[in-house]
Amino acid sequence: MDDVPREVTIASEGLRLFGRWSEVANTAGALVLLPGLGFHTFEYERLQTLLAERGRSSLALDYRGHGRSGGPPGDWTLELLVADVRAAVDWILARHVGPVILLGNSLGAMAAVATANADARVAAVVASNCPAHVGDFLMTPLRRALFAIAKLISLVLPLRISVNHFYAYSDLIEDRALVDRIAQDDAIRKARRLSVAAYRALIDEWDGVREVARLAKPLLLVQGSRDRLQPPEQTDLLLDAAHEPKYRVRLATGHLPNLERPDLLADAVLSWLPKIGLGP
Repeated sequence: MDDVPREVTIASEGLRLFGRWSEVANTAGALVLLPGLGFHTFEYERLQTLLAERGRSSLALDYRGHGRSGGPPGDWTLELLVADVRAAVDWILARHVGPVILLGNSLGAMAAVATANADARVAAVVASNCPAHVGDFLMTPLRRALFAIAKLISLVLPLRISVNHFYAYSDLIEDRALVDRIAQDDAIRKARRLSVAAYRALIDEWDGVREVARLAKPLLLVQGSRDRLQPPEQTDLLLDAAHEPKYRVRLATGHLPNLERPDLLADAVLSWLPKIGLGP
């Protein structure tokens, strides 16, 4: 077992992506850990340690434009993020034996579901605080009107609008020390200044109900019961749309259980995998 996750580089469409690889020498497979909007691999540091201690390899990934990966910050589409996740799957399967499971939180959950629909090699998905429709809870009538104007302006001028105008870090997590750490992270600040194309992907294009209904793989939906950003009805919609085997677990956390209580998330994931035949 790697005592400390080692830094690795993954090639994706001419870009160099940053990852943290924690390997356990067994055939239990590996989890790909996918961060939320603007976040990066630090989001999974404690979870990777817990997974390794319990016999699971994991790769935490920075998508393009996030963290220490190449590409312009804040300018992406879901199709491009899927390409990055598939490159991470390639990287793991070239080095490690066993099934590949995708685990993502928020935007990471969206990328996980979309990738699993595009890649037959993915064995299962853990979707934590995955939205059904982002506009349902993020967009007021005024914001929709302003977004329509921004889309027109972007036809002639490049725009970057910080998602921090829509909600505060304290809406994501209650821990003041973590809020301060996130707020002081320059890479997060830059990656959360989104292009209109990225906003289109989130608001106009993502349909979680449709994507989950297409998914023909085991799905674990994780919901933070104290989530201040995303209402629980979003998870209800996904659970109704999903095929068996499907499971839902509620954790006593906010929107970032992987940061707030990685122990609870590790317990939930590692108790679920044997139920679907992917572990002891």
